[in-house]
Amino acid sequence: MLKNPSIVIIHKLNKKQIEFVKDKLADDLRKTSLKLFNIIHSCRSKEIDKKLIFKKLFSYNHSEEKDYLLRNEFRILRQKLDDCLISLSIEDELKNNHFYRVKQRLYAYKHLGFDELFTDEYENTIKTAKENLAFEDAISIHRWAMDQAYHHKLTQLVTYEDKVLFFKTITESCHQSLQHYTATINRINAFFTTVSHHYNVLNGQADNVSLKDQPKSVEIEDHPLSLYYLYRTKGFESKGLEKVQYFIKSLEQISNYPIKNNYLNSLALNTITNIGRSLLQSGDHSMALEYLTKGVAEYLPSISNYPATEKLYANYIVALLNTYNYEKALENLITLEAENADHNYTFNWFNIYKIVCYAGLKQVDNVSKSMPCNFNNIPPQHRLYYRLLQSIEHYLSNRLEDASRELYNLHKSITKKDNNNTFTKTAELFQTYFSLMEKYKEANLIPTKLTVKFKDSIDNIKTRNISDVNVLPLIYWLKRETICLTLTSETATT
Repeated sequence: MLKNPSIVIIHKLNKKQIEFVKDKLADDLRKTSLKLFNIIHSCRSKEIDKKLIFKKLFSYNHSEEKDYLLRNEFRILRQKLDDCLISLSIEDELKNNHFYRVKQRLYAYKHLGFDELFTDEYENTIKTAKENLAFEDAISIHRWAMDQAYHHKLTQLVTYEDKVLFFKTITESCHQSLQHYTATINRINAFFTTVSHHYNVLNGQADNVSLKDQPKSVEIEDHPLSLYYLYRTKGFESKGLEKVQYFIKSLEQISNYPIKNNYLNSLALNTITNIGRSLLQSGDHSMALEYLTKGVAEYLPSISNYPATEKLYANYIVALLNTYNYEKALENLITLEAENADHNYTFNWFNIYKIVCYAGLKQVDNVSKSMPCNFNNIPPQHRLYYRLLQSIEHYLSNRLEDASRELYNLHKSITKKDNNNTFTKTAELFQTYFSLMEKYKEANLIPTKLTVKFKDSIDNIKTRNISDVNVLPLIYWLKRETICLTLTSETATT
């Protein structure tokens, strides 16, 4: 029942969308759909029960013989919900996408027979499409114009000579758009081939040297959009600073282009996320924060319904944590957690980041309150982090023996499937640190040689080119603790 499309749609609607749907259903003379909508909306996902819905909707008990009544109501509601979603999508595009509005206006002229208006506007619409790098749309508009001319709907074409010249001009223009579109598609195909290889490398299913079965190279007439994908592809094929430099060149193709729209801004923001993550992996956290802050503050507000908001914020928060901006990170995380309460995977990462903030601010009570009550229902990847954070909670509460024991048990429980080499080394360092603190707590002083040796062990962790940047805030939290430890030992020695 929970997977019923109508139920899924209703529970994913935001407040504005709910009001829109309710208004549309209220205008319907048949009020059963509105009643069913309100019943589903008032129930939590776990409380959805077919018999309960049936009873509330029809005011008598459910039976198999009458089950078709509920199925029929769900079918009708689904149709109305789909109509609402289509209307919302078109309304949003018309409001936020200038070119979409221009294109749909021209289509309306064609579809509804306003031939003179179509004749007046089609050339400017083609020009706008090309300026917005919307070459696929430009091809469609060329076709509309050809159809209109063939059916004698373009009012300025009077003689056959006029039509011959028109078809020659329009086909040449369409061919140019087709070349640009082909260049874009070829670059996009190469990009996603490289991304697929990159994912296989991360999964250990491919080497990190070369791509196999690369598409055959073709002669391409490049333009800003195809060059964007070319440099982004080269970024995924490269490492270290070279990777970052290619991503920056990719970003420049969009950021330096004079036209700004929802699609191009989305591409730019996606690349900013790539730049930020690559800089995090290379250890340049201040520069990563600079790019990601620009993405969050400048680009994100200009984009309607950006699909990778959580990914952008995750990298932004990690950059804040790595530079010890715990208060700023916490300010963002409180809002992000509330917005992602129903998305278990994302919510757990944001909660993990929040606990790191509290640990960095030494707010032990908040660390304890934010820990899950039961780790059994936590996904394995998140569970590793929660257990490491649990040991930090013990440490901050001066339960050093418990902290060491938690890390010892964690290390023993990590399976080959769960094993993340950087995470495992980090957990081992935490265990060593807590053991040192416990061993020398009576003397209230750890020998300087041991503290320097331990600090070197942290510095030897290779954080570059790691796939999981989520471990970095823990490493930098421990580094700061170690700096305090080293200063304490040196002062005591002096």
